[in-house]
Amino acid sequence: MLGNILESLSLTEWKKKKDILKQLDFQISERSFRKLVEQNNKLFGQGKVDYYIAHSCRGYKKTFNWEEMQKSIADNRKRAITMLIDCSKAEKAFQNRNQVKMEDIYE
Repeated sequence: MLGNILESLSLTEWKKKKDILKQLDFQISERSFRKLVEQNNKLFGQGKVDYYIAHSCRGYKKTFNWEEMQKSIADNRKRAITMLIDCSKAEKAFQNRNQVKMEDIYE
C-alpha cells in the first residue's frame, strides 16, 4: 500500500489527500492513509526509504529537500503542542469540577 502511495506522489507537485485516495486502486480510509505517511516518515528517518512525505496546506508530496521536511515537521510539532495544551486544560477543568463536588459533599 505504501508503495502505491509513493507512486502517486510527485517530487515537484503537491497533491491533495482526496486526490491521492481517488487515484489509488484500493479503498483506504483517511486515518489509514495518515498512518502510512507516518510509517514512511519513520522509515525515512531510519534510512530505509528514499523519500519523506511532506504535508502542507497544499497537500502532500514526496521529498528529500530539507527545507520542505522542516516545514512539515514544524507543523507536526505545533499540532502536538496544541494537543498537549488542550489535554492540560481538559484535565484542569475535570479536576476543578471534581474539587467543587467534593467541597459540596463536606459542607
